[in-house]
Amino acid sequence: MCRNEHGQVADVVFTTRQLAQALESKGFRKRQSHHAVYVLYVGDRKTSVVTRLSHGHREYGDALLGQLAKQLGLSRAELNDLILCPLSGAQYVWILEERGRIRSQGVSVSRKTPRRTRR
Repeated sequence: MCRNEHGQVADVVFTTRQLAQALESKGFRKRQSHHAVYVLYVGDRKTSVVTRLSHGHREYGDALLGQLAKQLGLSRAELNDLILCPLSGAQYVWILEERGRIRSQGVSVSRKTPRRTRR
């Protein structure tokens, strides 16, 4: 894990290539535009989780990694795990479902009571 002696996430730099490979291995698909846009798919289902990697940055430092983590619905420590592979694609999807960022099998995880049907 990338932590300093105080247990805080240490400043880590990742290359754009490392980030792209990590995202693609966890279920993201690349859509080319001015930036490389990555959209998370669960199976064949497109989700609302989207991020982009700039062609202009060869490396992502702490500030950009923080923004990326926020877009992906993760903490910085979880993002490091996603990139370095201790966090699998299935575990990432589970985290997003638990946090209500994506739906689980067509049912919103964040909904506490069933929706009333009209008669």
